[in-house]
Amino acid sequence: MKQDAVELTRMIMRKHYERDLDFVIEQMAEDIMWIGPLKSQFINGLDNFKEILEIEQGIPFQVKDDVYELVGESEEGCVVSGKYTVYNEGVQNYIMLAEQRCTFVYRRQEGRLLAIHIHVSNTADNLLIGDEKYFPFKAGRENYEYMQKLIQEKIGKEKKVCFKGLNKEEYFVDINQIIYIEAGHRKSRLQCADKAMNIRVPIGEIETELPEQFIRIHRSYIINLDYVLNVQYREINMYDGSTLPVPEKRYPQVLKSIQDYHENHSYR
Repeated sequence: MKQDAVELTRMIMRKHYERDLDFVIEQMAEDIMWIGPLKSQFINGLDNFKEILEIEQGIPFQVKDDVYELVGESEEGCVVSGKYTVYNEGVQNYIMLAEQRCTFVYRRQEGRLLAIHIHVSNTADNLLIGDEKYFPFKAGRENYEYMQKLIQEKIGKEKKVCFKGLNKEEYFVDINQIIYIEAGHRKSRLQCADKAMNIRVPIGEIETELPEQFIRIHRSYIINLDYVLNVQYREINMYDGSTLPVPEKRYPQVLKSIQDYHENHSYR
């Protein structure tokens, strides 16, 4: 039973994150209890389990570094625990890297193992509060660093530009690190992932020097499309937590530009 249970758990988790709904459902008992890290993932019964899985079908993930072991066994069934890393490399414009742990309780039924209880949780270490202004939680910093790795793999080397600050200081800025640019009176504010700076260059002059991943969404804002988290009506949410406005007349074209860019610049 040991090898069967361990390999079955490995397959269930991989198929779950690959969104192979049929395979996962076949391994569940009618009275399955599932407790997951999301608020919606406190479920009892196979029908409710199916409903939640169907909602989550749209975004596939991958699993790596998965390790499982048999921690309890009897004639009626067994218990398997494990840990793994789940990640997404930009599919559906979604990026995530997280360490998770799981426990499966199986019941032997009609000659096979069926899961009757599943508990999945994220590790709490990356939720510890740090001392960074832009990343108060370790999870934010870890996901940012992971996103930077994907971006650098896609766009290659740094492209640094020198900007004059308000007090004539010089800032050497990697263009790829700029999240968005905000216009001010005869100046501009560069919002990067780990700092912000005011420079003596109007936003219109900066716009002419920027590469294709930057677009003007508002008279006061230029965004880096690589840092768009999601789009709502007349608003764009960026990965640093900023929400930027989009004028109603400009919104259809901005939305199309974002969609076209991500269709043509997949991380995978």
